[in-house]
Amino acid sequence: MRHILLLAVAFGLCSNIGVAQTKTKVLEYAYNVKFFSPGEYVRQVTIKTQAGDLIASMEISKKFYLSVYADKNKHIGRDRMEFSGMISIRTKPQSEMSNGDPAEQMAEGAPKLQFSDAVVTVTTVEH
Repeated sequence: MRHILLLAVAFGLCSNIGVAQTKTKVLEYAYNVKFFSPGEYVRQVTIKTQAGDLIASMEISKKFYLSVYADKNKHIGRDRMEFSGMISIRTKPQSEMSNGDPAEQMAEGAPKLQFSDAVVTVTTVEH
């Protein structure tokens, strides 16, 4: 529940963010990078403008899946990834995931943040 509250706060901070909940099977084919992280550990997600201004920072708890669709990514450390360009971030409780393709499941009903031009860093905080 805390991650949904943080998503709502992020929505209020920046007008170019879209938060949506969808039940359609629309996959994010337009993005070059598709990153999935199961809920095995805590992740810190930082969202900034290309100029480096902080938009939002949130912690994704254990037992929540995280997906990031982006134009570009780079691995910047053992437990750290950075994404840039057009970005879509989704989260979903592990309890709502079943066997099958995580991309399809994340496309159905997961809260979503979208950015037209941002830099997102995902860091593993706790294993």
